[in-house]
Amino acid sequence: MSFNNFIDIWSEEYPPTIVAIHSKEKKGTPVIDVTNIEKYNNKDYNIYFSVNAVVNEVKQKPKKSDIVEILYAHLDLDPVADGKFSQEMRRKLLELADDIDCTFAIDSGNGIGLFWRLSEQLNQEEVETINKGLINYFREYGADKGTHNVDRIMRLPNTFNYPTLKKLAKGYSKEPTKAKLIKNTDSKYNAEYFNNEFGIDIYGEEDDIFSNVDFPQVNNSIATNEIKTIVDNIELIDTDDMSSIDFAFISDFIQETRTNTKNLDCVPTIEEVRTAIKLKGLHEIRVSKSTDNPNKYDRDDYIKRTIKKAVEKLFNVNDFDVANNSKPFVNSISSLINKYSMSKERLKNMEKNEINIVDEILFKGHITVIVARPNGGKTLLAKHWAKQIAQNGYQLLYIFEDANMNNYKDMSETGFKCGFDVMASFANVGVSAEDILKDISNLADTEENLSKLVLVVDTFKKFVDVLGKDSVKRFYNIMRKITAKGGTVLTLAHANKHLNEDGNLVYDGTNDVKADCDTLYYLYDDGDIHASTRYATLEGDKVRAVNGAKILSFKFDRDNYTAEKIDNVIDTRLLLKRNILVQANQTLVEDVNDAIMNGTTSQKALVEFIQDNSSMGRDKARGFLVTLINHCWQRTKITSSDGKNQYSYSLIPQEDFSFLD
Repeated sequence: MSFNNFIDIWSEEYPPTIVAIHSKEKKGTPVIDVTNIEKYNNKDYNIYFSVNAVVNEVKQKPKKSDIVEILYAHLDLDPVADGKFSQEMRRKLLELADDIDCTFAIDSGNGIGLFWRLSEQLNQEEVETINKGLINYFREYGADKGTHNVDRIMRLPNTFNYPTLKKLAKGYSKEPTKAKLIKNTDSKYNAEYFNNEFGIDIYGEEDDIFSNVDFPQVNNSIATNEIKTIVDNIELIDTDDMSSIDFAFISDFIQETRTNTKNLDCVPTIEEVRTAIKLKGLHEIRVSKSTDNPNKYDRDDYIKRTIKKAVEKLFNVNDFDVANNSKPFVNSISSLINKYSMSKERLKNMEKNEINIVDEILFKGHITVIVARPNGGKTLLAKHWAKQIAQNGYQLLYIFEDANMNNYKDMSETGFKCGFDVMASFANVGVSAEDILKDISNLADTEENLSKLVLVVDTFKKFVDVLGKDSVKRFYNIMRKITAKGGTVLTLAHANKHLNEDGNLVYDGTNDVKADCDTLYYLYDDGDIHASTRYATLEGDKVRAVNGAKILSFKFDRDNYTAEKIDNVIDTRLLLKRNILVQANQTLVEDVNDAIMNGTTSQKALVEFIQDNSSMGRDKARGFLVTLINHCWQRTKITSSDGKNQYSYSLIPQEDFSFLD
């Protein structure tokens, strides 16, 4: 089957996005048109397709945020044994592909890709849970544990598979192989299929707030008489049909309990609901585990998940927790006011005027987000600010979750010297990042004055699923409780490694991160990964403070791990763009340097040289050359005798760093 035919049958509504990646050189991950597949493939580019539906405007390999619909669960199997290519393992993979029930199977020429078309709409987290479960189930077949992501790209059938340097090191053949489609069916699969066949539960115990929590011993004094009466009036369900205990049943039970509990001014706590279930005896009803499917749901787990969903839907709360106490129940105008208004004492702790805490960036009572590339200097900048903030009389708590022990030790020692505290879940046994969030939320519920508190969260992704709207919203709700009492929050977040086509950093997550904060800055580092002295510039993308800085530059000393604000603004955005371009095209840059040294100096000749030595067209070649002016080479305008202007290129002397001025 041709690759065109395969593209047509993969998805009628969402044709797969095609990505080209050079097998030996780092030349980016361009998205290419179908008409250019053979052209790129014949130039040692490996050709891949997106497993799931992607937005139309992507120019490079798609990210999770580019996925608009999940179409397939997938599995990537490599013919590797003991870290080396194995012909015997490849034989087993081909046999597996022939035997297994799936929609498509692709022989990449080395490994095997298996794909299951989904018959129901599942979200990214659910499908990645399925993919992880498949990897675990087929781990003896060389399942690649790093390939569960829904933005995965896979080998396009009927294209040549060129071995990468990494593959060659593992003993793969030096000769290119050809990928081909070896199974093609119309089969579709739902979540239940993966549970029945492979024991994969997309709800997962790790997402179950009741996992590892035993039902308490029955004690009639725990539950109120009203709740016990209602429970006793509920018909006992004794069937083994799991669907008998459904959402409506639990929902009606809790709603009726709330309505008829006259002596309580609140909804039932989760402890009361759990006790009620215990009293009714539903905990004893279980689905017998099948010998054919030992991972089948049991009734306890199903009840726990169902109660959680019911409580969250009925009372409009997220992440209902076993430790969560009763929420005020509105039954009068005064109770409505008390639930959603602030006391005079709380209002006293809130100050109306803007108070600059540091560098016109961080303002009192605001949630400020700093977004930077990995290793872009955000932690170094936050450390610099932490010392100043603590010295100015604020109580700064630095939550250093994105750290190894050496980083944590260094930050803690700085905190001891400068008067701020450093926290992390790994500092003590038995606690997690989730515990930190819960305790911060509990702190905000106390009467303690938080007007001098500055909370630094490093980093955002350690506390939330950056692609999950509910997770982001919950985080902000907790931080808003802190700022509502006068506290201040600084959150560090990650950007994608690569700039978008306009040369801008792009936050790695949902738009809610920007929408729900007060202030968001992008930190553009200069991209010079080998320099001991580096520069970075903060550019405001959302600045709510009237007196907030719009742009500010810093100098970083990477050897001594210090930072300082500088007076002049440096265009690190341009430096970053240039350095990324150089790092992605190092060989080409060296070739152009050699060409200039050997006398090829006119712009026209250099553009043609770049075209001949890369896959760039004329416009891209010219853009490449011009972008790196005053970075890798310099350009001089020359007027010929006939009055025409021409450009001549020469190399920059190594000691010339005037572009920083």
